[in-house]
Amino acid sequence: MHQNLARQPVFDDVSVLIDQQHQNLLQLANMAKRFNEFRMDSDSVKLVFDQLVQHTKDHFDLEENQLRVTNQSAYYEHKFAHDEVRHRIALFYKRNNLLSYNLMMRAINILLEHLEAEI
Repeated sequence: MHQNLARQPVFDDVSVLIDQQHQNLLQLANMAKRFNEFRMDSDSVKLVFDQLVQHTKDHFDLEENQLRVTNQSAYYEHKFAHDEVRHRIALFYKRNNLLSYNLMMRAINILLEHLEAEI
């Protein structure tokens, strides 16, 4: 998506910001996965996940706003993928118990799949 925008000088700054956000999201998602794999305390995992969620919201807002302006048809497809991640995140926060950490990890995996498709 944003690779095409990078070819347009007007959108260079937005493209760079989106790329930086992708890298930050990948780092946070991988950190949350590692914390979970090494059985870090649940508060540490949730703290990283909370940061990941905030960065994800900010990133999705920027990316969707950019797509709405530049490629309306791609906007709807991309928003659908974002909405799936949003849904998984909402399920995690709704349950808010130890079993919900499986939901957290599923949300992270879906986010990682989405990011890898874009990079």
